[in-house]
Amino acid sequence: MKTSGNLWRGELKEGKAYTDALAIYYRKAIQAYKEQGIELYAITVQNEPLLEIDYPSCYMSPEQERELIIALRKELDEHQLDTKIWIFDHNFQDAWMYACPILNDKEGRSASDGIAFHDYEGEPSVMTELKAAYPDQTIHMTERSIWGVAAADRIAQYFRNWASSYNAWVTMLDSRIGKHQWVGIPDPTLLVQHADRPDEYWMTPETYMTAQFARYIQRGAWRIESNYGSPDTVTNVAFLNPDGHVIIVVINQTLEEQPIRVVCEGKQFEAYVPAKSVATYRFSQQ
Repeated sequence: MKTSGNLWRGELKEGKAYTDALAIYYRKAIQAYKEQGIELYAITVQNEPLLEIDYPSCYMSPEQERELIIALRKELDEHQLDTKIWIFDHNFQDAWMYACPILNDKEGRSASDGIAFHDYEGEPSVMTELKAAYPDQTIHMTERSIWGVAAADRIAQYFRNWASSYNAWVTMLDSRIGKHQWVGIPDPTLLVQHADRPDEYWMTPETYMTAQFARYIQRGAWRIESNYGSPDTVTNVAFLNPDGHVIIVVINQTLEEQPIRVVCEGKQFEAYVPAKSVATYRFSQQ
């Protein structure tokens, strides 16, 4: 179904027959997962559709993706499947160019539930721009692995720019950077498997950094307004959990301990965030 006849390079062949066939394939894959008790919440129809290299990839124009998601929406509706469809799934830099031909079309916009982004080129602010232009679309950060305290600040920026989710990539490689399938050398991972003793593994500091968000922010939480702060002192992002607790993740990228004051609903508290660290505060509104 690809012009290259190979997993590497090429693009989906033109024509309704090919988009319809691929839509049916995706629908059957979703059903197969469901039969195993795995409900797929959302799907993107092509990872990094503007990437075409000597690696499993497939170029897909926005016009072709629009036709594909329209066909897939029809398949999902006809088979009573609730899986959502997210478009794009590539870098901030190219988001406007790619999303508009899909979402400015009535059928394309109706078929799409959200916009997915990767963070390798461009800035997270484009997510806010697209959310303002298409408020019915949810926003998702579907790929980027980042490291150190600065990474926590970058994740905070994702959420401050309407992202409803963040997916790290990759989760685990072994201690000799295997078994990675990529064209270069990947960054460290949250978990590292012992290359000679595969039943053994250890966690990197990024596991605990990620947990400052994942352990405390509940499914269904709403981001609430807070002043961003400054990288020269501290930055933050705040949420209201469904259980009524406020969660504030505070990031100190500096080499010195930083004092903070949190004011909420007429109450306040003070604390100190150690140098080069991430701190999470959880408190009730009452």
